[in-house]
Amino acid sequence: MRGRHQSTCKKGKKAIDALKKVPGVKTVIIGPSVGGKGLHQATDGTVKLQNTLQGCIKAVMQTSKGVQNLSILLEDGLNEEDMKQALKQLPLVE
Repeated sequence: MRGRHQSTCKKGKKAIDALKKVPGVKTVIIGPSVGGKGLHQATDGTVKLQNTLQGCIKAVMQTSKGVQNLSILLEDGLNEEDMKQALKQLPLVE
């Protein structure tokens, strides 16, 4: 895992590994965790996709301690919106 923040819960690691296996995803960078917050009725490891940037999709993930920011880096030349739809096919992605 890359990034300054490398720790997450067990189910969070499984969700990140699933995201990395999607064709077109270069890597997933873990951001800071915000304790005490939560995604509405989400279980640990649930990922909610947020906005898209050039070559990147921002997301938040529910963990056992709160929510954690994620940056999903994409391969060059891919359409971010198409990748967002492809990632939503995963069971833990909203």
